[in-house]
Amino acid sequence: MVKTGIDAHNAGRLVGVSPQTVTRWLAKMKADAALGPEAEFDGVVHHEALSEQAQQAMDDFGYFRRRYFGRITLPWQEEAAYTTVELLATPVKEYIVSNAPPGGGKSTLFTHDIPAWLIVRNRAIRILIGSRTERMAFTYSRRLRRSLTRTRPVRADHDDIVKGLAVDAAATLVGDFGRFKPLNQELWRADEFMVANFDDEETEDKEATVAAYGIDSGFLGGRYDYVCWDDLIDKKTIKSQDAMDALVGIYESECETRVEPGGVLVINGHLMKA
Repeated sequence: MVKTGIDAHNAGRLVGVSPQTVTRWLAKMKADAALGPEAEFDGVVHHEALSEQAQQAMDDFGYFRRRYFGRITLPWQEEAAYTTVELLATPVKEYIVSNAPPGGGKSTLFTHDIPAWLIVRNRAIRILIGSRTERMAFTYSRRLRRSLTRTRPVRADHDDIVKGLAVDAAATLVGDFGRFKPLNQELWRADEFMVANFDDEETEDKEATVAAYGIDSGFLGGRYDYVCWDDLIDKKTIKSQDAMDALVGIYESECETRVEPGGVLVINGHLMKA
C-alpha cells in the first residue's frame, strides 16, 4: 500500500493556517531558492540592530576593507574614501582625479571597495561605474555583486599574506548587514542592479543602485551620486588629435553630465610613459 500526502493548502487548513498565508510562504520559499545561499540572511539589518563590528565598519574604511575583503589599507586609500564621503555631503558637484602607477589597486579601490562602503552606509545611493568598454564595466559590476552576495569570508592569497598585503577576511557583508540581493531577479543584472532596501519593496520604478557603462555603450541614462570613470585614457585614445578630440567630446557630453548636484565624479587613471 502506498501512502500519499496532501498539498500545502490542505495541510495549512489542518493546522489552522489560511490559504493566503500558505500562498505567501510558498512564494517566499520559491524566491529564496532562486536567491541561493544568501537567502538565509533574511531581510535587511537596521542600524540599531547592527553588531558593534558592523557599526565600526560603517565609519572606519580601513576596518571595513580588512573585515570584509581582507585588504590592508594604505593611508592614501583611506584619505580617498573619507574625501569621497565628505564631498558627497556638499550641495555642489565635486570632482576627484586619481593617477597612480599600474598595480597600485586604484581600480579596486574606486570601482569596488569605495562603492561597497557607500552602499552599506546608504542603500539609496546611485552609483555609475564606467570604463572604456562595456565589457570591462560589466566586469566591475559583477565583482561588486559577488561581494554583496558572498556567504563565506574571503580567503587571502598565501603570498599576499606573507608580504603583509592581505589577511583572511573575518566576515561577509550579508552576514553583518543582511541581504542585498532583491527578491525580484530582474533587478539584479550585469548592466545595472538594485539592492534590497529596508522596506524590501523593489519595483521597476526605483532607480538602480549601480549601473555599468562603457564609453562604447552609446547613450548613457540616469543621474548618479557617485560616478567613477576608470582608465578612460590609453595609447589608443591618445594616438592622434582626432582620437583625443573624440574622447573629450564623449566625456563632456555624456560622462560628466551623469553627476547629480551634490554628487562626486571620479576620473581614475594611471601614469603612462611618454
